[in-house]
Amino acid sequence: MSVGLTDAAKRRGGAASGPARDPRTPTGRAADSRLRSHPLLWGESLKTKGSPVAVESRAEGITYPPLDELLEKTDSKYSLVIEAARRARQINAYYSQLSEGALEHVGPLVETYQHEKPLSIALREINDGLLETSTVTVEETEA
Repeated sequence: MSVGLTDAAKRRGGAASGPARDPRTPTGRAADSRLRSHPLLWGESLKTKGSPVAVESRAEGITYPPLDELLEKTDSKYSLVIEAARRARQINAYYSQLSEGALEHVGPLVETYQHEKPLSIALREINDGLLETSTVTVEETEA
């Protein structure tokens, strides 16, 4: 009697299966398609093979444009958040009004990509210097 073998291994004649694999690692055709659909994993696998495409297919990072560049354009991170959120709301309103035909808001000032979120568009507009940020004092809000 074999000790530690599974029922399937016993049916195969007692031969133990191959080396243990990490159960979190996908295998088979499904794994290949998942690796190709994920740009970071796909880029990394190509990079190990020395393909020039690998460098271009890797993600640019969590945020583009980088936060350091954005903070240089505004007074503080708080004003950056407020201005970007305000502009993102305008862009979102523009897209919803586009189907109605009433254009009260200005559309995106930079080239947009498919499925790009309004906040990403607003951050790129701020980084390109297309939006002017203004500071509002307490006296101005009371007037």
